[in-house]
Amino acid sequence: MSVSTSQSLRDLVSHRVTFDFENGYHLTGYVATVRPPQGDVITMALSRVEISNDAGEVVERHREMVLVPSVMTNYRLTEGPSAKPR
Repeated sequence: MSVSTSQSLRDLVSHRVTFDFENGYHLTGYVATVRPPQGDVITMALSRVEISNDAGEVVERHREMVLVPSVMTNYRLTEGPSAKPR
């Protein structure tokens, strides 16, 4: 993440922001904190969060939520009935 992108994310603190996702869903909430305070932004804490679908219907509400403002590159099972043993 570039320094200018991280600064832009830091500038969102105390603002209500909507994040749009490729599947048409939206996450809207107030940016409470951005961490770490310097360097690349790793996490953003939001409050009064709503997740809405592409029709604008709210499907979930959360008092608080932590968001990783980055593109997910992979996922893997680490526990559960079908997880591979280590």
